[in-house]
Amino acid sequence: MFNSWSKEDISHFEKSEVMQEFEKRVIENLHRLAILNKKAQAEGAAELKEVENQANETAEALKGVAEEQAKLNPADDDPEKTDETAEDGLADKSAVVEELREMIKAAMSNNNIKLAYKIERTIDEILEQSVKCEL
Repeated sequence: MFNSWSKEDISHFEKSEVMQEFEKRVIENLHRLAILNKKAQAEGAAELKEVENQANETAEALKGVAEEQAKLNPADDDPEKTDETAEDGLADKSAVVEELREMIKAAMSNNNIKLAYKIERTIDEILEQSVKCEL
């Protein structure tokens, strides 16, 4: 449509104070949006780093537990010992689940719902719970 205007109309349009003011406001808003976007990315990166640190701490704790478990219960093929290790496994599962629940709380406090959902699904897999969908 702009291309079908006469040269005089285009000239008046380009010199229009209203359009110049409109263009100025659009450019200012774009700059504000860019600044807000940078701030949001920085905050998101900080939140992600915090959750990553918590995940690393949990992984280190799990490694420590696994090493202690390996020292206390060396691997044998004795079927009678499987019952004892199953009970220890339940204790380990509950500790892991508690750590994951703490991670959910941290993710929710940072409004990271997607990560909280993934952690919740991991807990469900650990506990082998089936979730029924109701329509």
